[in-house]
Amino acid sequence: MAREDYNACMVPWIKGKSGLERRMSFCVGAKICSGKAATEEEAVKICTERFNKKKGEGWNLPIDNIKVKVDGKNVLISADLINKLCACGGK
Repeated sequence: MAREDYNACMVPWIKGKSGLERRMSFCVGAKICSGKAATEEEAVKICTERFNKKKGEGWNLPIDNIKVKVDGKNVLISADLINKLCACGGK
């Protein structure tokens, strides 16, 4: 597949998404667009296994630091703080 075709194929998988949803969707799209998976279900299985190996269990994708503006100031909320505030423990 030519680069232009691959890029065009990837657009719907990543457009309008962010964070963890974008990571998983990007992985699924990449598997389908590259031909490594024939169906979305197969791609999800491959990507889930990949993320499980990376993190160790389940859908525990890494949580990134988040940049927000508070009263006009840029504030960085650390992944550690997010995990402390979220009872889900990064899940």
